[in-house]
Amino acid sequence: MQEQPDMLHNAGENTMKHRHTYLVMPGVWSAKGNFTDGNGTQHAVSGTSTITHDRGIWYNRAAMLIHTVPPSDMECVYEIAPMMPGSNHTTWTAETLPMGRMSGNFAMVGNTILACAYTPQGTSMETMRQIDADTYENRGALFMDGILISAWETVLHRQQPQSDGR
Repeated sequence: MQEQPDMLHNAGENTMKHRHTYLVMPGVWSAKGNFTDGNGTQHAVSGTSTITHDRGIWYNRAAMLIHTVPPSDMECVYEIAPMMPGSNHTTWTAETLPMGRMSGNFAMVGNTILACAYTPQGTSMETMRQIDADTYENRGALFMDGILISAWETVLHRQQPQSDGR
């Protein structure tokens, strides 16, 4: 009889060996995809995510433009506790509308970053699956008082730094 691998042990090994580039490395990412409101109406969406690492804290400055008439935009700044060496998870806080102050967790499981958020008004869940070093597929949903407010599916592309020609 073949011995079954220890799934938790192997998952941790795979997570530690996988090299994520989103969140754990500073950079600018563009996003394009679809946004679906609580009524099921779908709209194009575009945005940016700028990741910076300062001493003792990481930031994700995210902006999203929903292509409705008139357009609707949202901005959020996430304050992320830096991931400790060898760790595959961390915590974060953010302030955004309509959710207000949020707190949540990131966990890196293989090629996917899982995110969840909590507020007194609702919850959100999100996945960021790495396609390659410069591309992630993003899927998520926002619930308030148990009602689906919105869902989204986007592709994130890392922008290459501009050369100054020197």
